[in-house]
Amino acid sequence: MKPKPSLSILFQYSLLVFVTGGLLAIFVWQFNFFLLIFSSILLSILFHAISVWIEKKLKLRYSWALVITLVSIALVLTGFFLIAGPSVSKQLDEISSTLPKSIDQLKKAIQSHPVGKKLIKELPKDPGKAVTENKDLLTKAASYVGSFLGVLGNMLIVLIAAIFQAASPTNYFNGLVRLFPDNKKKAVSNLIRKVYQTLATWLAAKFASMLVVGLATGIGLALLGVPLAFILALIAAGCTFIPYIGPYLALVPAVLVGLLESQQMALYIVILYFSIQIIESYFITPMIEKKMVELPPALALFWQVLMGILAGAIGLLLASPMLAALLIIIQETYIRKIEHASNRREKEEAAV
Repeated sequence: MKPKPSLSILFQYSLLVFVTGGLLAIFVWQFNFFLLIFSSILLSILFHAISVWIEKKLKLRYSWALVITLVSIALVLTGFFLIAGPSVSKQLDEISSTLPKSIDQLKKAIQSHPVGKKLIKELPKDPGKAVTENKDLLTKAASYVGSFLGVLGNMLIVLIAAIFQAASPTNYFNGLVRLFPDNKKKAVSNLIRKVYQTLATWLAAKFASMLVVGLATGIGLALLGVPLAFILALIAAGCTFIPYIGPYLALVPAVLVGLLESQQMALYIVILYFSIQIIESYFITPMIEKKMVELPPALALFWQVLMGILAGAIGLLLASPMLAALLIIIQETYIRKIEHASNRREKEEAAV
């Protein structure tokens, strides 16, 4: 007769089912809350990875290394806003006044072609008047402004939660592992470590790519004599965080600014951005992402579209790291078992 399972094992399985069901409920009904949790985990991994590096290099206690990490990040961000803030604010104001003129020039360029004329006829002649006449648009705009405080509140929650997680990662790690039965604890702990390593490597690679793209774009635009080069370089660096779609999002404002100079300048900007994208995609990224899980481009693109539909901009930002984590989990919990069972079956057949 098989021994009856002990109450502790039954409790562990029941707790695991309860937690899994709760997470699925959060995922389905409160998807944005799930993204909030994932954002805090991702940020805590960034804090922890930097702190561990400082701990090893300076031979400090982890707690002091974390303090140095947080203070350094705060000082860098504060210094950036103090030094570059006025310039960024000025260039943002210039872009807000420049883009309408660029759009007008783009409309004129389109109208020079027969197909473009038909397209322009479908657009309102006075977009500003159309907006003021449409009360629904104004109501939506007001709601967007009202939700700004909610976004700031969510960012504060993510930051505080990330600091708590980075301050005592062992407690959260052990607490999660304890939810699983004894015979699964080792596999779960190894899985968590692999997911952590994947996300830490992804973040390091992505920030390195952002730095390279931002510098290359800023230098290239400055050499071309494009106005607002600094803010356009910041936009390009920020959009690099979103693979595949991001570079095209960054290209739009740059081309519109270039159109103010000439169509030839806009063409030069397109060539510059695509050249940087080719270098980043085929040389920089493969070099710094050797240890990363490979994201199939088509799967990553469809996943980004899905996340964008479900959660908007935040979904686009978190799509790639979430997919990388999911692929590791599927690989370790499902594919490995299939491969192991297949290899064992082949050995048994060979022995016969």
